[in-house]
Amino acid sequence: MSSGSSPTSAAARRHRILHFISQQPASTAAILQHLQPHVAQRTLTTDLAWLRHAFPGRVICTRNGRENLLQFTGDIPRLMPRPLTHLHDDQVAALIAARGLLRTPHPDATQDKGDGYHGALAQAIDRLLDDAGLNGAAAHAIAPDAVTISRFGVAPEEEAAFPLCLGAILADGSVTCTYTNLDGEQHPVHAKAVRLVHITGEWHLLAWSHNRGIGKLRQYRLSRMTGLQRRDDEPHGCPPSGLRREAAALLTDAFRATGSLKPQDRTTVILAVSPKAWPFLERRRWGASQHWDNTPTDLPPGWRRLRFTTTGLAEAQYWVLGFGTALRAEGPPKLIEWLHDQATGILAGFKETRQTKLPSNVVEGGKP
Repeated sequence: MSSGSSPTSAAARRHRILHFISQQPASTAAILQHLQPHVAQRTLTTDLAWLRHAFPGRVICTRNGRENLLQFTGDIPRLMPRPLTHLHDDQVAALIAARGLLRTPHPDATQDKGDGYHGALAQAIDRLLDDAGLNGAAAHAIAPDAVTISRFGVAPEEEAAFPLCLGAILADGSVTCTYTNLDGEQHPVHAKAVRLVHITGEWHLLAWSHNRGIGKLRQYRLSRMTGLQRRDDEPHGCPPSGLRREAAALLTDAFRATGSLKPQDRTTVILAVSPKAWPFLERRRWGASQHWDNTPTDLPPGWRRLRFTTTGLAEAQYWVLGFGTALRAEGPPKLIEWLHDQATGILAGFKETRQTKLPSNVVEGGKP
């Protein structure tokens, strides 16, 4: 087989044809002139027949006087140099697991039975399985009975959110939307899209934007973005380069979805870890310069001490609080103080609740 007819060159050539006729209607003569290196009329006829068969109804033929013009409609697919002829069971299982992991919950939580595939990426994998003929018995033999992905507690995003943000990143463009922050306040956003990050089941967009007169790299949760649209122009003052490197640095020592590039936000957390908490912390990375002391002499038997540096203390403190008495914060003082305030508030709330539930003629700790 010559290099001009190899599967790789045929796929590349057909992709160029698709790209060319997706931009404007073109005659076969114009297509032949556009292709480099030049090919024979017979080769082009074969390519066009293949494209019509592969994408029925999308290669449109119109007349311009005596000339036939061809145009491709819709998004341009990526043609594979080597078609897949088979998949092993573990590869099929990987696709099914990925489909489940990328599924976003139904917008109406009361209607979410966990068996639908909402979200652009989950639907894309679902179409891939269907195109390969694997959405029948072969897939059902693996899912949902053998492999099920729980999306418990995950907030849905608009259907167009992920593909729109991804498209903006790949095109080096921007997005606009209305964003609702954690305080319930809404504000318009015009941001240069930099990177999409999947954190604890939800997608986040790292993007450079202005807010309250300050321009910087920010993190937006896709589930809190509404009315998303693409824009080609960048927000005023956006740096011409370095944002990808900045995004990587922001994530390096973040705690889950919270991080910072400010040196003063780097904080060393020191925790005494009980045997009950140990299984939930072992073999995981919590921050930079992480160190475990497995035999501290000043702690009860079986306790360990964990030390790590993070830029996401604002989120890490809630994580520590969630362990209750199974973790003891030993540093920094800011964390200890915050936990003390939370514990005091919780106890006060319990005391108030108990008092309101007692009969009006009963004094707490005594008799009428």
